[in-house]
Amino acid sequence: MNRIFGNECRRMFRAMECRAALCLGCGIAFWHFWQNVYQVEMMGHGLPESLYASWIGAGSHAMQSYWYYLILPLLAVMPYGGAFYDDLHSGYARSLLLRCSRKTYFRARGMAVFFSGGFSVTVPLLLNFLLTAAQRPAAGPFPYIGIGPVSYCVGADFYYAHPLIYTGIYLMFDFAAGGILALSAALLGYVVNYRAAALLIPYGIYYLLFSLGNILDTIVYSPNYFLIPGMGIRKMDSIFLTVATAVAVTALYWHKGVRYEA
Repeated sequence: MNRIFGNECRRMFRAMECRAALCLGCGIAFWHFWQNVYQVEMMGHGLPESLYASWIGAGSHAMQSYWYYLILPLLAVMPYGGAFYDDLHSGYARSLLLRCSRKTYFRARGMAVFFSGGFSVTVPLLLNFLLTAAQRPAAGPFPYIGIGPVSYCVGADFYYAHPLIYTGIYLMFDFAAGGILALSAALLGYVVNYRAAALLIPYGIYYLLFSLGNILDTIVYSPNYFLIPGMGIRKMDSIFLTVATAVAVTALYWHKGVRYEA
């Protein structure tokens, strides 16, 4: 399995779609840094800029942050979600299944797809955080300036006490979310007849939740809201729904894989 996983990761890094996703994500991250960090010295409320109030994950007040989290599903599925569909329908998967078991192949392939989604989503965020850290002091965040999770958010006290650890944990959460989005595109590769549908349906659901959140005033359940570290998770229900979705997508992917007939 390790050999298959390594081979799939090499294919991912060599793919044009992976490079395009990284260029797009890192381009937005650098654009945010240049416009909102490098060229700005003071915050709107007169306080000096700081790392945790300035980087792209501080909130959705910056245009680049808004757009990054809005297109996050596309960044997640671009590198390898479509490649899984291609392999299932081109005969590549069948050729590998002659050399290993279905469990081995689909486990390794699922891990590679998951890693591709998390990698493409997290690298631009990490790049922006490091660029901002090179320009801004890592002063502790202040709850009274309106940037950062409010008091009733999950882990808000921990954020203000240990912001670096909180941010690291949240980046891992975003990594997992990107991986599940990519794996959902792989799952759709079993059932849809068009490659574009496998890539766009996860984004369609993501955008639907965003739209319904604005219409029904349930934006706290919208992923492009609670995936932003500086916004935080205001409802434990969001965590339960995210975990339930991740379990369902993983279980269905595995079920379809072990029953797949080459």
